[in-house]
Amino acid sequence: KPRDRLRRFRTLMAIAFDAASSASGTGTSLTWSHTCTGSDRILMVGVAINMAGDTPSVTGITYNSVALTLVGAVSNGTTRRSELWQLVNPATGANNIVVTLSQSKAMVGGGVSLTGVDQTTPVGTFASATGNSTTPSVNVSSVADELVIDSAASGDDAGDTMTAGAGQTQRWNVQGSPFGMGSTEAGAATVTMSWTKTGASKTWATGGVSLKVAVAVTAGLVRSWGLIIG
Repeated sequence: KPRDRLRRFRTLMAIAFDAASSASGTGTSLTWSHTCTGSDRILMVGVAINMAGDTPSVTGITYNSVALTLVGAVSNGTTRRSELWQLVNPATGANNIVVTLSQSKAMVGGGVSLTGVDQTTPVGTFASATGNSTTPSVNVSSVADELVIDSAASGDDAGDTMTAGAGQTQRWNVQGSPFGMGSTEAGAATVTMSWTKTGASKTWATGGVSLKVAVAVTAGLVRSWGLIIG
């Protein structure tokens, strides 16, 4: 006779882009508005800093007055610095991102919100690189179904432009002395996040991380049939 048993099924969701925003300025703080929607949300914020011979860093970032957590940061000597921060389950609607620096410097900030991201372990291992060229680049470990995001800082001259590498989707790209850029790309074993700048070589710092996909758990009845003899 048939037997019904309750089983749980695990299904990978898909990470999807929600919204992007950016701003630039000089000072110890930078504020701009960003709107989050959707479920299984994460807000990623990248900051590019023109260090100008000093050692400035981000002392904190908030969204809707809730503190973000540092994912990773990288400095190229005392020239450029890039940082990447996260907030799981950010408030929905339009709210302000507020970045605070330890010293008054020129900076670019970019925010990207995404849905379908694991709310317990949202990111993998941060990877970073520095150099002096026209091609900032970093290799990030990932897997299929995940999504890689980067945050990069580069020196610039007036009239320079910056272009994201093949396969990447630009999320912000602001020339604010420094250039501040961010993009996303579908996950694979190793994902190269790169940019190409026109003009002369400049110092740069870049970092990236892979976002983990959320898993949906559903329950259902499974019917099996047993054989009765006798």
